[in-house]
Amino acid sequence: MSGAAYAERDPLRIATVEILKARTFLAVPMLKDTELVGVIVIYRQEVRPFSDRQIELVASFASQAVDRDREHATAQELRQRTDDLSESLEQQTATAERAQGHQPLDVRSADCA
Repeated sequence: MSGAAYAERDPLRIATVEILKARTFLAVPMLKDTELVGVIVIYRQEVRPFSDRQIELVASFASQAVDRDREHATAQELRQRTDDLSESLEQQTATAERAQGHQPLDVRSADCA
C-alpha cells in the first residue's frame, strides 16, 4: 500500500489501514485477455511481505476464476442457443404441419369403436 496514498488521505487507503488494520497488502488483477474484470485482494495485519509462492498462488486463483467465468458464460450462451433452436424447430414443425393440412390427432375425440 502506498504511503503517499495514505498521506494524501485517500478514503480507500484510510479505511484499509484504520478499519481493517491492514499493514501488508496484495492485489492481483483478474484479466480476461487485456480487460480487467476484477481483483483479488488479500492483506495482513502485520508488516510481513507475501512470499513468491503465496503471490503465485493468488495469481493462479485469479487466472482460474477468470477461466471459470468464461466457461460459465460459454455454457449459458450454449443453453440459450439450444433453447432458441428448439423453439424455432417447434415453430417450423407446426407451420409445416399446417401447410400440409395435417392436424394433430386428438385422441380424446377419436372414435375407437
